[in-house]
Amino acid sequence: IYDLSGHDSTKWINKVLRSGGEPPVIYDSTMVASTVNQLETVLQNKGYLNAKVTPEIKLSKKKAKVIYNVQSNVPYTIGEYTISIGDSIFDTSLFNQYLPNIKETSHTTNKDTITSYLAKQVKKESLIKKGENFDLNILDLERDRITSTIRQFGYFAFNKEYIGFVADTTASNRKVDLVLQIYPAMQRSQDNEIIENPHKQYIVDDVKMYVDYNPLLSSLKDFEPTEIYKKNDYTICYGEREQYIRPSVLLNSCYIRPKQLYSEKSTTFTYNTFSQLSILTNVNIKYEEFLDNDTTKLRCVITCIPQKKQGVSVELEGTNSASFLGVGTGIGYTHRNLLKGSEVFKIKAQGAYEAITPSFSSFNDNYFEIGGDVSLTFPQFMIPFLSKGTRRKI
Repeated sequence: IYDLSGHDSTKWINKVLRSGGEPPVIYDSTMVASTVNQLETVLQNKGYLNAKVTPEIKLSKKKAKVIYNVQSNVPYTIGEYTISIGDSIFDTSLFNQYLPNIKETSHTTNKDTITSYLAKQVKKESLIKKGENFDLNILDLERDRITSTIRQFGYFAFNKEYIGFVADTTASNRKVDLVLQIYPAMQRSQDNEIIENPHKQYIVDDVKMYVDYNPLLSSLKDFEPTEIYKKNDYTICYGEREQYIRPSVLLNSCYIRPKQLYSEKSTTFTYNTFSQLSILTNVNIKYEEFLDNDTTKLRCVITCIPQKKQGVSVELEGTNSASFLGVGTGIGYTHRNLLKGSEVFKIKAQGAYEAITPSFSSFNDNYFEIGGDVSLTFPQFMIPFLSKGTRRKI
């Protein structure tokens, strides 16, 4: 259809034909070579290091047919896997103070012991298994997993770019020996030189919650709270809705602990629990760095917008069962903050009528349904004999 159009693209008939069809794909030998390289790269990333892709091109009557013959050959598999963490890679001076329950680090300042403990934690639940295919995608997932593990111990600025693999393919029987290396933090000096420093641990100094903040209306600096609640190192700033949700509910939902090491897992837990509070929406957690007596600390800022407190829903449906018609309707009411603790109260009434006779004239022979339900959902386990810590864990 596209080729039926003429050369003059301004004519309406040519525009219609071109919009109704597709331009022909012109054979390009450079694209064939590029495709061969891409296919071989994909296979090599999956462990087929000796894979070969051979293109076969058939030309006939201005048509080109391209066939890619793939020869994967035998894949390489994982041999030995070693994790190497140097003694000067991590600053471990805060371990004894903030992680006293770690057996390997308690009552000692031996840096080798703490480093070996970190290496042991990094190797737990490893995605790299001996004997499996040498897959670069798995290696990248392993970098993500190790990054998350290390960030549990306060290393807020640590990221996957500090993790690398050294692969040794000289072993026989198509084995790849892997060594995971963690590199020190890089910092550029005033003389424009790259300086290697150990990764430092960060302490969360305080937690501030803004539970009535809309970033589309104003900036956080311009936010003027109507009520401020403080407890220990937690600060809750309420806006125009004042204390519409109890502070205890917010504090129970927050797993981030002031005066403790930063933990990515605690941040994720906090985000999940805040997101499960029906009265809140658009939850955001960020950290701000600041210096305190030459020590870099973090200030946690949690912002969220209140959801609409109440809502009404109306449903209407029609049915056709074996040519018998029916109609149903329902109305529901929802309160998302009944007791100021994000408790969700729902009540719904519904009715339906369905004809089971060919005529609507005899209502007594047809089918009626009237029903309703009421529910009250709490955002936490209401089990009195369990401790607060156990309820938080589950």
